[in-house]
Amino acid sequence: MEQLTDLGSVLRIAKRRALYFIVPAVVISAVGSAIVMFLPAIYRSQATILVESQQIPSELVQSTVTAMADERLQVIQQRTLSRDNLLGLAKKFSLFQGDEDLSPTELADLVKSRIQIMPVNAAGTGRRVASDRLVIAFTVAYEDESAQRAAGVANELVTTILSADARTRVAQAAETSKFLDDESKRLSAKLSEVEAEISRTRLQSADALPEKLAFNMSVNERLEKNITEVDRELQGIAEQKRLLAFEATVKKATASGGVLRPTAQNDLALRIDALRADIATKSAVYSETHPEMKALRKTLAALEAELKQPANVVTTSAEPGATSTNVLSDLEAQLVSEKMAALDGRIAFLDKQREEYSKASLALKDVISRTPDVAAVLSALERQRNGIQKSLDDVGDKLAKARLGEKLEEDQRSERFEVIEQPIVPSDPSKPDRKKFLALVLAGALGAGGGLAAVTEFLDRRIRTSADMLSRVGVRPLAVIEFIALTGEKRRKLWLTILIVALLVLLIAGALFAVDYYYMPLEMVFQKIIDRLNI
Repeated sequence: MEQLTDLGSVLRIAKRRALYFIVPAVVISAVGSAIVMFLPAIYRSQATILVESQQIPSELVQSTVTAMADERLQVIQQRTLSRDNLLGLAKKFSLFQGDEDLSPTELADLVKSRIQIMPVNAAGTGRRVASDRLVIAFTVAYEDESAQRAAGVANELVTTILSADARTRVAQAAETSKFLDDESKRLSAKLSEVEAEISRTRLQSADALPEKLAFNMSVNERLEKNITEVDRELQGIAEQKRLLAFEATVKKATASGGVLRPTAQNDLALRIDALRADIATKSAVYSETHPEMKALRKTLAALEAELKQPANVVTTSAEPGATSTNVLSDLEAQLVSEKMAALDGRIAFLDKQREEYSKASLALKDVISRTPDVAAVLSALERQRNGIQKSLDDVGDKLAKARLGEKLEEDQRSERFEVIEQPIVPSDPSKPDRKKFLALVLAGALGAGGGLAAVTEFLDRRIRTSADMLSRVGVRPLAVIEFIALTGEKRRKLWLTILIVALLVLLIAGALFAVDYYYMPLEMVFQKIIDRLNI
């Protein structure tokens, strides 16, 4: 390897290794350029969809669809890119018909790889926005080898997205209205049941209603007062009977001319009268089932039974041998008997009246005792009815708003997607970037040629200069004889030069043909160059 000591040595190495540099560079450039030029052109058709805000102020009519645009876009994207929809697109536009061995899943994945749905930020840079930023627009694009097919598929995607968004919003609004309507019907039915229960309770307990409590208590107070008056009157009648019995005894004794002496029957009569008066007094306080009342009634029954037994009347007669029929005149005896009968009738009437008053009072006391329970039940039912009514009113308000929101969605006056850039048939392919690929191929060819030349020179151990000899054997040569090329070597060198020039010409011609056929007609390229250079 010749030492790189000056610019001359570099030029000599380049001249000597030119073939190793030119041949790989030309071959790689030609092959790479051919491959780049024969790569299939991919056309991209793109549409821009704007997320338009609600046309009617939200303070007046509020939409029931609360999902953000990016959330709706993700849902629509998942539905649009479903397997069935992708296979439908492939069938409708005859996508990838040449790949007959593709399975449906592979075909769907291949179609999906050509579709791009990307949100854009507020600055319109086209980059994907973060999850916490508001989406104002998004792009829908499709790439295909056919420009017409790319535009057709992109337009179909836009139509599907717009219809899916409108259909989804209307469906969500309708679902909200239906839910609130069902809830309103459920609450109305429940309110009817509670009102029916209130009516049934008031009908069953009409006498024990809370609003009748004061009236019932006043009526019971009058009944108790009447019972007290009846007991007082019974006590007075019992005293009258006692006095009548005593008067009859006195008259009987006086009429017989003797001295009146108390007998056992008189004592029994007085005790019976006193006991009856005591019973009449205590019956105002105790019921008939009270132990004391039972004891008094039993004692009264025993004394009355003893009084009915025959007894002797001890009298002192002024005239011995006078009979008892002369003791009292028949008229006076009949008068006393009539008075006693009248008093007994009055007592029977008063007892019956007192029993009626007692029954009525007991019934009213039972009604009064049931009134708090009825009031508690009615109060609970009223609270339940008021709560249901309040919920029903709230649901009614929400239902009215939901129906307005549904009408808003049906008329498409809420937030919606609007196409601001329709997908068109592209005139230029978006892929591949032939300029970039050709530059990479050229750089690779130059690098490969330079690398091959450098490696060849590095592996060549021959001595060509005095510097090489000095570095190898340590002795500087006395003289250097210049290389004299023979005729055959000159001829081979000439043919090699001609070959290299021919390859270069072919390479340039192939590049111009590829540019003219795949990229742009050459006259247009030359015109652009002239325009750029201002010639």
